[in-house]
Amino acid sequence: MQHGDAMQTNKIVIVGGGSAGWMTAATLRKGLPHKSIKLIESKNVPLVGVGESTLGHINRWRKFVGIEDKDFMPRTNASYKHSIKFSGWSDKPFHYPFGTAQYENFDPFYDWHSVKYFYDLPADDYVDTFFSAALAFKEGKYVEQSPGMNSDLSVAYHFDAIAFGQYLKENHCEGVEHIVADVTGARTDEDGYIKALVTSEGEIEGDLFIDCTGFKSLLLGEFMGEPFVDYSDKLPNNKAWACAVPYVDKEKELEPFTNCTAIGNGWCWNIPLWSRLGTGYVYSDKYVSDEEALQEFKNYLMSDAMVVPRTNLEVDELEFRPIQMRTGIHERGFVKNVVGIGLALGFLEPLESNGLLTVHETLFYLLDVLQKDWVTDFDKQMFNEETFRFFDQFARFLFLHYAMTSRSDTPYWRDCAKRTWPGIEFTEKFMRDWSHFPNRGEAMIATGMGYNFVNEWRAQFTTTLNGNGKEAAAHNKAVFDKMKEQWQEIADKSPMLYDYLEEHIYGIMDS
Repeated sequence: MQHGDAMQTNKIVIVGGGSAGWMTAATLRKGLPHKSIKLIESKNVPLVGVGESTLGHINRWRKFVGIEDKDFMPRTNASYKHSIKFSGWSDKPFHYPFGTAQYENFDPFYDWHSVKYFYDLPADDYVDTFFSAALAFKEGKYVEQSPGMNSDLSVAYHFDAIAFGQYLKENHCEGVEHIVADVTGARTDEDGYIKALVTSEGEIEGDLFIDCTGFKSLLLGEFMGEPFVDYSDKLPNNKAWACAVPYVDKEKELEPFTNCTAIGNGWCWNIPLWSRLGTGYVYSDKYVSDEEALQEFKNYLMSDAMVVPRTNLEVDELEFRPIQMRTGIHERGFVKNVVGIGLALGFLEPLESNGLLTVHETLFYLLDVLQKDWVTDFDKQMFNEETFRFFDQFARFLFLHYAMTSRSDTPYWRDCAKRTWPGIEFTEKFMRDWSHFPNRGEAMIATGMGYNFVNEWRAQFTTTLNGNGKEAAAHNKAVFDKMKEQWQEIADKSPMLYDYLEEHIYGIMDS
């Protein structure tokens, strides 16, 4: 091993299994086949399975590793996902869909908001108008192909994250040495670089050590002592109750989107897998006790917020699991010869399905700097700046959900209106992305939350691509209605998600 100007990376040791550990092993096995890779996994550490919902970005990683839908989906209880639905955050539910907005000869943001002003459109009509699959997935249907959809970003997955890790271990980690042991310490050199990990099975040497130990952050946090940047002042949710809920009416409840429902002191997720619902309640213990939160969660499961409300008896039979979370990121993810991946590096609460997103995107950053057999301090700095920027920008996006909500029924929600994210750059970026990038989440979230860019004076004097005032709005509305007629035709021809999965994914396993 050499360090200072450069360090060798031929022998890589991953600590921790689960989805993050095995995703790391599969990625490095594919991208760096010439390197030695070992994975140390403790049989005494419980796996965290909160990352069951993904974003479309996972397809780039999936294709890189060589994973096919028909192979991994039946083995991970997986289903397809077209969107994220937000209920209870504003007056009416709204969606943040995947895919590319369709707006030829329009400025979708200004033109649609002008129509909304004159015709009082519901906020979610923005999505219905510009996203060709929206009318279909709202009916519980799966859309294989439509304008603006592509296989890289338009469809994501719901799956069992623990089963996904095991699938990767068994199918995409050939050549990775799997060691079952508990890591109890580290032997370091005079500069603090790890030379070997001390385990229950003896010492394990390596050049590069990757921390996938979850919130414990054994290598990066404990051994390296890397400071943690706490985001809890902006994203205060630090706990969750989670449980698996059996289906009552599977064909109806198997929806092609993640549902995020705001309630008294946080929000609940509904993630429809093939054989069950994964659901949970994310909250802050600054506002509610664990016992009170559990009762709020149970009340949610028995409410109309569920597609099929559960009975008190059914809820009493469920097993509820508490989860402790921390929101933030270590100042550096690559310290000496240790790299943090997944929860060991940072976490921003489960909103917007970012848990596994941060894993595969960080792994791509890591591959960039591991193409050489030697890594310099400059390489580490590039990795650290990329990962910190990615986490920080996503954290600011999550913050917008709380900053823009109109809820004010509890101290939890009233306090959301009092929080600000410092820096004019943040406000400027938000306004730019909101008004000029209709595919971006800022536009969908702001519109869904009831932010109307066109008000009385803008409606009369703001010029859009098709004129100004009510006359232009009337023309645009007619065109928008025609577009939605086309999207409805797509919806009418699309199969229910349950039927599609039964025929194309799970029927294969039964035959």
